[in-house]
Amino acid sequence: MGRTIVATLCEGDYWCGASALANSLAASGFRGVFRIGYRGQAPMWAQRADGRSEGGFAFSLFEVETDYHLTHYKPEFLLRVAGEEMEPFDRIALIDVDAMVDAPWSEFDAWIDRAIAVCEDVNGRLPFDAPKREGWRRFFQNEAERGSGYAFPGPTGAAREGLYANGGFIGLRRERLGFLTLWRDLVEAIAPSVGGLQRWCAAEPGPFHAADQDSLNVALMLTEEPVEFAPASAMGFAPGRMILPHTLGPRKPWRRPFLWPSLLGREVGAAEMAYWKMAPGRGPFGEGVPFWASLREADLALGRVVSSLRKKGLGR
Repeated sequence: MGRTIVATLCEGDYWCGASALANSLAASGFRGVFRIGYRGQAPMWAQRADGRSEGGFAFSLFEVETDYHLTHYKPEFLLRVAGEEMEPFDRIALIDVDAMVDAPWSEFDAWIDRAIAVCEDVNGRLPFDAPKREGWRRFFQNEAERGSGYAFPGPTGAAREGLYANGGFIGLRRERLGFLTLWRDLVEAIAPSVGGLQRWCAAEPGPFHAADQDSLNVALMLTEEPVEFAPASAMGFAPGRMILPHTLGPRKPWRRPFLWPSLLGREVGAAEMAYWKMAPGRGPFGEGVPFWASLREADLALGRVVSSLRKKGLGR
């Protein structure tokens, strides 16, 4: 099957997500290297795990120094990880630190072997002639006049352009690393139009909103490599099989309450439930069951009870 590297980027309280992602990889049967690129201070559990390898699962930390918002650092980070890896590898993947693996890892390896692997976003339909894509083309046509443009294929060669990818997962074989270089160059090209790469999204209206994700989708328009989308259900954005539960927005499962929103009618999401199955203390990575996690889990349990009662019509 060959060797796979999985990488993620982390800082601040997102270490709560990093431990769950690591636990989910271990539970999936992943055998390879899991590298956490981090900024700031790594928690003790991660420092103790650094360099550990058990049963074919190797864990390592990778300190990064950049003033970019970490989401825009993804392609450069993957290229650095690939370039500094001492042992041969066949595949490399990036998974956002607020996502998890909820399927046998062998399925991911097979997917990556077939094509550049990406997932449809929550708002994943974006036709070839959508105004957003036209704005991207115009931007790079203007860049072409300055000698830094790209040639976009016509609609006959771009059937896959009907979908918009989420930036929270990408996997590719080593021989396709050139795609990451393209992605990185596109991120840097659009940086001035979004007010720089230190912020998460553009401050002003324009053709680009989130530099990392929009540039990923521009790269998918430009590449000649095969691309395979998983449907929106893969990340829990639509009904269907969920293999990479991904929690969107700032209120991550380790931050948000569950009981009060349930009383107001908000159901606990499938991706949030998946997180708590792999949270700190639910696998080999993390600091046992922290007190805050115990409180959140109790809150979650009560929230699920309320949601269940509302569904049965008893909570009205």
